[in-house]
Amino acid sequence: MDHSPGFLAHVDARRATVTEVTVPATQAALEATPAARLIDVREDTEFVAAHASGAVHIGRGVLERDIERLVPDKDTPLYLYCGGGFRSALAADSLQQMGYRAVHSVAGGWRAWQEAGAPVTGGAPAEVNLSYPIGRVKRKPAYTAEERAVSIARLANQPTALAAALSGLSEADLDRPYRPDGWTVRQVVHHLADSHMNMFIRLKLAVTEEEPTIRPYAQDPWVRTADAADVSPMVSVQLLSALHTRMVALFRSLTPEQFARVMHHPENGPMSLDLVLAVYAWHGDHHVAHITGLRQREGI
Repeated sequence: MDHSPGFLAHVDARRATVTEVTVPATQAALEATPAARLIDVREDTEFVAAHASGAVHIGRGVLERDIERLVPDKDTPLYLYCGGGFRSALAADSLQQMGYRAVHSVAGGWRAWQEAGAPVTGGAPAEVNLSYPIGRVKRKPAYTAEERAVSIARLANQPTALAAALSGLSEADLDRPYRPDGWTVRQVVHHLADSHMNMFIRLKLAVTEEEPTIRPYAQDPWVRTADAADVSPMVSVQLLSALHTRMVALFRSLTPEQFARVMHHPENGPMSLDLVLAVYAWHGDHHVAHITGLRQREGI
């Protein structure tokens, strides 16, 4: 895209006030500092199409409005990226003016992230976008320490990403199905809490018992009970936030030998904790994308 001279001059002036970091430096900082946040400030459509794994989406147009609710601690390290590094520099300068003290702009933005081969989420084929907006989960026989770290970072960011996806929705919006004949937004959020609570109990069983057989649950009837049909989804956002704090702490404590421990699922067979981590890192992002995808399609 060709930018006007005035815009480029404005960006250059703002760049002089912010700290720009490379993609590898950003990845290292996110790994070393669990509290750090990677924020995608691009448009909704850009984020839904594909984004950096573990990123939270707060579009440039609503960043100043939403940031204090989503990141109240102004000492939290923030790493912002856009398409090429221009919007993120402007956004970083603005957040510094709001009092945030550890703001960084990712040099080269999304383009540099892809060129560096950093992990991404999304890019699903159009024909499966409504049901599987980030594609189906990819199961592997083994996972590296780096892949585990990425999955844990995704889990850590999901409550914040979910809150951002719900921001500004009306009661009527919450009761819209995310696709024809699909669950409503409200049901999707309550399902996320139900599913991840079940996973956490299974995780604890697998860590403390030898190859336990876990119990499945009927997820469709669960989203139709009164607590899922009538209660504010923000209750489940709060529940998910507390749950993920404990879940992430437990996953980060596990050794490679513990990640190899197995639980037995009556329908899916044996599942290692490595696989459980990968599946649920995908699962949370999958349902958040249902909501952001609906918002993008319906303009809400």
